[in-house]
Amino acid sequence: MPPYIPCHLNILEIDYSLNPEYHPILHTTPTTHIYNHIQYPTMDIIAVDISGRHEHEGEYLMVGAAVAADITPSRINRIHGIKATVHKRSAPPQLGDVVDIVIDTVMQLMKLKEIKQLKNGVTIVTEKGDFFNEDEWRINAMMPFDFKYLESIGERRTIEAAHHVSICTRDLLLACGLK
Repeated sequence: MPPYIPCHLNILEIDYSLNPEYHPILHTTPTTHIYNHIQYPTMDIIAVDISGRHEHEGEYLMVGAAVAADITPSRINRIHGIKATVHKRSAPPQLGDVVDIVIDTVMQLMKLKEIKQLKNGVTIVTEKGDFFNEDEWRINAMMPFDFKYLESIGERRTIEAAHHVSICTRDLLLACGLK
């Protein structure tokens, strides 16, 4: 039997799948999450961010970071995996280069064994500025994955996590002397 949870808690995250008859009203499935006693749908996304699209000592040292997460509309429920990839260019990145970096980073992330549990049809989410403010339909046509720009707070928070990974990885590489 799950432990007693006082009513004043804001977050209720109990897996009742081990004993579904215990509390049928709060029974959850892998696609729902309970927050403030309300059941929210969840979705699996991969948030991608690219840091370093500006020149540094004559080169472009870009780091792509992908964060696979299960989110609700307002928060991150669980992070399944994180991957960062490094890309060096001598010329400024074009739209095709950014698309290639995103695809490479997502493919590297999908190789992790922790990611195998994601549902089919996971969506790639980025900020519009990463693709030079191009229309979403144009980027979606270039991607082998389902793609969209961020819309919810949960997606924004996941992209913020990817941004922290990409910028810190790039800063670490520069601090270690990788040029």
